[in-house]
Amino acid sequence: MKIYDTAQKQLVEFQPLNEGLVKMYVCGATVQDSPHIGHLRAAVAFDVFHRYLLAQGYRLEYVRNVTDIDDKVLQKAEQFDQQWFARAYYYEREFTAAYDLLNVLPPTYEPRATGQIPEMVEFIERLLSRGHAYKATDGIYFDVKSWPKYGELTHQTSEDALLSDRDLAEGKVDPRDFALWKFAKPTEPATAIWEAPFGKGRPGWHIECSTMCLRYLGESFDIHGGGLDLRFPHHENETAQSHAAGYGFANHWMHSAWVTLAGEKMSKSIGNVLGVQAVLQKLTPLELRFALASTHYRKNIEWSEDSIHQAQTAVKVFTDFLQKSVVSSQRTENREQRIENSLGFRIKDQGSSNDNLHSATCHLLPAVSGLPAKVVDALNDDLNTSEILEWLFKTVRSSEPVTEQIVSQVRATLNILGCDPLDPHWSMGDSNSDREQKLQQTIRELVGPKLLNREQARRDKDFETADAIRLELEQLGLKLVDSPSGTEIEFES
Repeated sequence: MKIYDTAQKQLVEFQPLNEGLVKMYVCGATVQDSPHIGHLRAAVAFDVFHRYLLAQGYRLEYVRNVTDIDDKVLQKAEQFDQQWFARAYYYEREFTAAYDLLNVLPPTYEPRATGQIPEMVEFIERLLSRGHAYKATDGIYFDVKSWPKYGELTHQTSEDALLSDRDLAEGKVDPRDFALWKFAKPTEPATAIWEAPFGKGRPGWHIECSTMCLRYLGESFDIHGGGLDLRFPHHENETAQSHAAGYGFANHWMHSAWVTLAGEKMSKSIGNVLGVQAVLQKLTPLELRFALASTHYRKNIEWSEDSIHQAQTAVKVFTDFLQKSVVSSQRTENREQRIENSLGFRIKDQGSSNDNLHSATCHLLPAVSGLPAKVVDALNDDLNTSEILEWLFKTVRSSEPVTEQIVSQVRATLNILGCDPLDPHWSMGDSNSDREQKLQQTIRELVGPKLLNREQARRDKDFETADAIRLELEQLGLKLVDSPSGTEIEFES
């Protein structure tokens, strides 16, 4: 299998450091606000890779972090007069709901940054003792000049790094230096302050990920991934501080491209974001998943009415094909038998042990032997999605007669993309009550921020704002029913 290594700027043959085991870290969400489809694009891109690694029979130690302490989290919480940790947890749950909605397999572990503060302190002490960090008036900084290889990931010159730097704190020796630890400020909440030998405070952003990589995957691991926008400064700083601390760190780097609107990257700072709730007014979760998974992970997705229509058309083509082709006897089998008998899928329990982080999680794995050779070749070519789609469309439109083997191959291929229309996930449960319960949960997660603002308005006796939010949600078909025990959501047909 070949993957594109961002650091080497070329396709390389992928061989894990440990035979049969892949260790991968992907930067997850900074949970200061609701997820938009740019966040989900990265999650889906690495989920396709996750699924293919499992299909090849690899054991996977996959870590995706949650950044729950950060400047942005604190600023947003202050803006809305909230406890920062309550806000972070609320939006962490919203991200989890969005991942689940789009059929993203869970990682092996999803640590929060706040759970690793002692290890971060130890990491910073190590950098201080090795001469790669210094104490300034406002915190502890990494000394970029002490590490001549700085820029090795993004191939930037010192001048480039200076131009890209946004943190011009007075305490820094060099404008390129970055914060490892931020000393406590009287304006920040006491709950966001931790003890450390070098002074009370909280961690900088970059040290969080390096520490979680070390704790959960060890000194060296196979792949570090994330969105393209994280290459600099975040990933550049990660690799610099980790190598300076004496660790091998990531053997390969992979980055997914952006979702763009009118050619611009989707970003909260720009304000051109499309939230999950807004997009799902036009697309089903399966159609959204297909729209995000069907473009090669290193190619930008230009979001438009055309891309929406293409996703809807494609899902209809595959759904119609499979509904007409799957024999009726499969409907009477239980779920596991139906999957194993009709698709050649096997149910694999990753198991748990004392020497790794695997939880007893079941995954549906299409065996590589059940995939057509052309699809395997495409997947081995840096997940060449265009060739996969070419095979899929050609097969469903021209196969006569439609054999069980063809149906099996189509479903196995769609499963790698996480887009099999007959996957039980998309039915949202086996009964009407389950469906209603999950629908209620999904709606609550997606419209939660507005409910939060409405509750605050009601507490402040700002009934004009509360009524305006109610009317806005009613226009989306959601009726709010207030009671002493809280607010219930009713879906109006």
